[in-house]
Parts: sequence; structure tokens; C-alpha cells
Amino acid sequence: MKLQRVALVAALALTIVPVTASADDRDDMLALAQRIAGRYGQATVTLHAVPPGFPASVPLPRASLLGSVGARGATANGGPPAGSRGIPIVVGGPRGQDAFSATLYYTATDRTATLNSYEAALAAAGWHKPTGLLARMNVPQGGFAATPPAFNAWCPPAALSDAVLVIGQSPSDDPVGFEVDLAAGGGGAAMFCSDAPLPLPVPIPVPAAPLPTFSPPPGVTFTASGPATDGSTTGARITSTLGIDAIFDAFARQVLAGGWSAGPRSSAPGLRSLTFTKTVDGVPYTALLSIYALDATHYTALADVSNH
Repeated sequence: MKLQRVALVAALALTIVPVTASADDRDDMLALAQRIAGRYGQATVTLHAVPPGFPASVPLPRASLLGSVGARGATANGGPPAGSRGIPIVVGGPRGQDAFSATLYYTATDRTATLNSYEAALAAAGWHKPTGLLARMNVPQGGFAATPPAFNAWCPPAALSDAVLVIGQSPSDDPVGFEVDLAAGGGGAAMFCSDAPLPLPVPIPVPAAPLPTFSPPPGVTFTASGPATDGSTTGARITSTLGIDAIFDAFARQVLAGGWSAGPRSSAPGLRSLTFTKTVDGVPYTALLSIYALDATHYTALADVSNH
């Protein structure tokens, strides 16, 4: 959250004020930082330590902790603010007095190694990454499904049943900074971490597609994917060293496994394309699968379904 970052900057100014600054000046600066951080609720700024009430069972990175911002009660932030890198996420319902959120601000000389070590420590302590978020939303998908938001969220072990932790790297102009966000007691785990259906607050006007939802085979990475506005056409950006024939055949086999029949296949330099047909509930459908080579390792994929 930007307000929290501004608050911490103000709080850290305590470390560079002139040595002649009075204790009252230092206290006033910390009070000002807390006022900025808590502009929309009660918040606490703490230098070089986690905020009061931070759960002791949550593993912490082996890095230099600059400071933290914490909030408790009905005004506690319900989702991961700074770690989500600008993705506005609100989890759970109204915040009760047990709701708690915190952002911890770290620096590490070797940030990549530090974060890898921290993630290993989280996994060893029973934390795990959420899976199947879009599937739980029951978004009508087929073909190249929408890519879920990219943020490094972790779900808690059973001993800490209602908490979500998010790790976020600072912007590129700060190569050593990172943040750890924790939201607890606000229903975050129920949203991100359970297996229960997750109703969407607003229905998505996209019809269910008869195509299977594609899964990238080993050696293939989706850098972006998702449907067009009406859901009949989906696409993906693909990175792979397998070559166009291996990539195309991997997705064509998934269509055939879904009960479709293959039609004529078209090939041209840098292009593979194939049509399929299938009747669903008495409605005949035709599908087109195409893969375009952008260069030796990057591809654009397209899947279109029509009942006309």
C-alpha cells in the first residue's frame, strides 16, 4: 500500500535526523509516520521489528528488517497490499476485532537467494501456494484459459488457519528491497486457500466453451493467455524450445482427447493449423487450433469455436 510505504519512509527518517534533534522531535516524527500510515484506520509503525501482535508462528526472512506497519480490528487491511504489486485485492467479509494485517519491509544484498531460502523455509513450516483459484470461481473456460493474477501468495498450515502471506519485490529501481504482507483473521484463507467454490461477485457473461481447457505440456510455458470478449476465441503467448510441431501436436492431442474429430490439417512455414468437429447436446461445433511461430522460441496460439 502506498500509504504504508510513505509512512515507513517518514519513520525511517528518524535514523538520519541530526544528532541534535530532541527526543520530542523524534517522537513527533514517529507519531507523524503513524498518522500517515493510519489515515484510513488505526495503524502502528515500528522500526526494525515486526508490529505488535504479529503471529510468532509465521516464519520470517533472514534479511535486514527496516521496519513494519501493522493494523488491527475493523480497519485492518483485508488483502495483500504491497506484495500484490498494485493488484487491489480485498479478501473476506467485514473485519472483526481479531482481524490483523502487516507489511514488513526488508533489504537483502542477494535478494534472489534470500527469497529462495525464505520460500523453502515457508514450505518446511507447512505453508503452501494456493492452487485452482480460477477453477473454484467456476469461470466458464475452454481452450487457452485466463491466466490468474501473478502474486506470490502462501497459504498457512492448519495451526494458523486464517491467514494469507504475500511476498513482493520492490520496484526495479530498488534491487535489494522486498516486502512480506500478512493478512489474518479477515477470511483471506477462505478465499485463497480452501477447496470450496468461490462465487464471483459479478457474473461473467461468457458461455461455457465445449473445448477442453488446455494444459501446457512439459517444456511449454504460457506467458499470457485468456479469452476474447465473447469467450468463443482464446489465445496464448507461448515460450518453448520444443519446436512448432511438438507444441502444436501437444494441444491437438488434448482436443482429440475431449472427443473431437480432426479435420484437414494446414501447414506453412511458421504456421500449423487444424480444424475439429464435435456435436454437443445436439449442437454441431467446429473448432480451429492454430500455432504461429514468432521466432525460434516464441509462439502465438489461437483456438476458436463456432456453432455456425
